[in-house]
This record gives sequence, structure tokens and C-alpha cells, in this order.
Amino acid sequence: MSKKKNSTKPEVEPHENPLVAISDDDNLPVLSNPALHRYLQEISQYELLSREETEDLAIQFRETGDPNAAYRLVSSNLRLVVKVAMDFQKYWMQNFMDLIQEGNVGLVQATKKFDPYRGVKFSYYAAYW
Repeated sequence: MSKKKNSTKPEVEPHENPLVAISDDDNLPVLSNPALHRYLQEISQYELLSREETEDLAIQFRETGDPNAAYRLVSSNLRLVVKVAMDFQKYWMQNFMDLIQEGNVGLVQATKKFDPYRGVKFSYYAAYW
């Protein structure tokens, strides 16, 4: 007879205000948080950069301190912050918009500290800030 081991993994309680709901009409996901919906619309306007463009902007910012280069680096990676926040949201915070804001602060810090000469992608580096 084998004994079942008790799982030590904590159960995650469902979020009180889910970010995504299912519509009754066609079973498609719908954002249930209007502030998040508006934020996602706003950040989708920023162009994604290629790796080469990102490296060029990072070098430009590191060597000259050009605020426009930093702005483009940050704005083009705002979707990365949302993705990382979605991964952490169910474990760390109940207010998803606060988590995104903290992620944005980390993205700015990553932009300031990133060394483009080390050969690491900016998005990999920034994901840990």
C-alpha cells in the first residue's frame, strides 16, 4: 500500500477581481479591469524594437545619456512589464496596476544600469528588475 504525500505547495486563492473574464456570447476572453484595458491600449501604440535597435539605443544612452534613447528603450518594453507582472500577480499582489507600476520603475532602473557591451539582451536583463 502506498501512502500519498501531502503537498506542501500552498494553494493560491482566486483573485477577487479577475483580470480576464469569459464573455457569454462567444467564449472569448474579455478584460474586466477598465484601467488595465486602457493602459494596454496606450502601450500598444509604442513600436517594438529589434535587438539591433535596442542595442544601438542602449549604447547611445550609456555613452551620451540621451534621454530620448532612454525613453524609447523604456516605452518599447512596457509590454514586457505587463507580461512579467501577469506571471507574478497571482502570487504577490492583489492590485495588478500597482504591480505594473513597480515593474515600470524597475524598467527605468534597468535602463540606467544596463551594459550593452556584455552581450545580454535588454529584455532578459530588464525582466529581473
